[in-house]
Amino acid sequence: MTRYADLRFYAELRDFLSSDRRSGMVGRSFDVPGSVKDMIEACGVPHTEVEVILANGIAVDFSYQVQDRDRISIYPPFQDFDVEPTWRVSPEPLPEPRFVLDGHLGRLARYLRLLGFDSVYDMEWTDPELVEISTREDRVLLTRDVGLLMHAVLTRGYFVRVTDPREQLIEVARRFDLCEIYVCLIHRNINAFKTLNANLLVQEFVREANGKDLRCLVINNKVVAAIERKAATGEFRPNLAIGGSSAVVRISAKERRLAIDAAKTLGLNVAGVDIIDEMGTKHLNIEVQTREVLKNIERNLAKEGTSLKDVVDVTSFLVNMNDFAGYNKAYAEFFNAETGPTRTTVAVHQLPHPDLVVEIKVMAYKKQ
Repeated sequence: MTRYADLRFYAELRDFLSSDRRSGMVGRSFDVPGSVKDMIEACGVPHTEVEVILANGIAVDFSYQVQDRDRISIYPPFQDFDVEPTWRVSPEPLPEPRFVLDGHLGRLARYLRLLGFDSVYDMEWTDPELVEISTREDRVLLTRDVGLLMHAVLTRGYFVRVTDPREQLIEVARRFDLCEIYVCLIHRNINAFKTLNANLLVQEFVREANGKDLRCLVINNKVVAAIERKAATGEFRPNLAIGGSSAVVRISAKERRLAIDAAKTLGLNVAGVDIIDEMGTKHLNIEVQTREVLKNIERNLAKEGTSLKDVVDVTSFLVNMNDFAGYNKAYAEFFNAETGPTRTTVAVHQLPHPDLVVEIKVMAYKKQ
């Protein structure tokens, strides 16, 4: 008896489907029930690209046997929120991704190594050798070969979509959140520079920096990562090696253009550009801004003889609701979820200043 199932592929998984299926909807007929993994790969989608599978709304793993009239939803890794671990068919993401690259990605391998990421590459490695290295050393296999990612024993892999090596670096950085990891690598690798026997360029002291700067990583005329560095108490240098702190930030369009122009002026394809201004580096990180706004409110309330404990109502305005998790994390540092004030969060198109990502209004009750 012929059976039938509907499969729906979401987001970038559609890249693997034939042109007549790019809507993501695929109907499959079958006589003998088989695993959902085999059916997914029969559509051209490698199992390493899949994170969640729902069969009739219920999370299943790759071994699930597809039944007649099943409705299967297949999702790629989610970037904006965490997935329930029991739903995930892919392995838990590595804290610090390690890569093995196939023979066609030599320049990408060099770029990843340049930035300090653990990446192994040999253009002579065969497909079985690449799969064996990936599984033995728990490395993500980066490749442009879809068939290579369909090896049954492979658990970590990614199909690199673009062909330009610099664009590939940007793509991989976004897919594996390498921007935040890059900040940790800066801390780890700083001591290596101390061993270099090289001439040093001494920078003039800029008092207006106020112990802060914005470091932008520019690759191929694109800013792929940015961190704000802040000097330790009593120190004017924001260097991480001497106690400075850092945080990943979202930069403004003006700062982005400035960093790119600086790299172009020096003729550099890969550059680290530091930006300062007389007011200090702007905070475009939602957690940083939320804390600063609430601290400012706390200071103003103190002037009136009251405090955040007396706040009875809070209204928050967010430019991007994807920032809610970060905003909520900072908010919880000031207010208790059970005993705190009532709260309303509103999405707005923009705020009065282009660098503002959050605005907060409170109402407090002062006992007479």
